[in-house]
Amino acid sequence: MNKVEKWSFATKNDELIDLVLKGEKTATTSLYSEYNKEDIPKIGDKSIIIYSDGKDACLIENKNVLITEFKNITSEIAFLEGEGDKSLNYYQKEHQELFKQINKNFNENTKVVVEIFKVIKKL
Repeated sequence: MNKVEKWSFATKNDELIDLVLKGEKTATTSLYSEYNKEDIPKIGDKSIIIYSDGKDACLIENKNVLITEFKNITSEIAFLEGEGDKSLNYYQKEHQELFKQINKNFNENTKVVVEIFKVIKKL
């Protein structure tokens, strides 16, 4: 069996985990450039989200993975992200701010990876 990757959200980690555990957050977006080609998430991948203190929060499984330019993110994806008022406007503002901290050249044409997941088990 493959080793299950453990990870945390880049910002507001424990707050976002709470949204995941409540079933309000079922998607996450990351920069495509942050992955090695062999590490790009795939449908069926399982991983463990960890709290800021390193404790395991939950085991998730990817139901879908989308690789697209940031400008193509829809209001449906923003809603699945479950943050703020769940609007596309909120999603864009929050993610643009974060992604510009990671990649100063980030713009609407930058490729992103959207993982749509389900919680398999709370840990």
